Amino acid sequence: MYYISYGCSFMEGTKAFRVPWGLQMIPAVILGIGLLFLPESPRWLARHDRWEETQAVLTLVHGKGDPNSPFVKLELDEIRQMIEFERQNADVSFMELFKPNMINRVHIGIFTQVWSQLTGMNVMVSSHCTNYMCNIY
Repeated sequence: MYYISYGCSFMEGTKAFRVPWGLQMIPAVILGIGLLFLPESPRWLARHDRWEETQAVLTLVHGKGDPNSPFVKLELDEIRQMIEFERQNADVSFMELFKPNMINRVHIGIFTQVWSQLTGMNVMVSSHCTNYMCNIY
């Protein structure tokens, strides 16, 4: 995209920015059309008690057509357990985070994220990993 934008910078008028924007939309349109042909998520189907379709999608994606595949059974059992857990805990709300017994944990999580960003550690770690990978190869 850098080279396309550079090449379009020599165009006159609004074409200089409209052409790169238009070209960026092509993959998005292809992805949007492709999404229409994807099956529903197995977890979404399970939440709506459509278990036969859930197993069919899992068989298609993970079982290579074999509905008796051990991985399909394992995944289906895991989804059943998670759906049951979610239904048992449906009364939990976002406001639970602000109750006195949870607020300390929320503060620790928030401030760990804030301070890790403000110290710049993510930049140092990623540059170290990049340099390390360059030295390996």
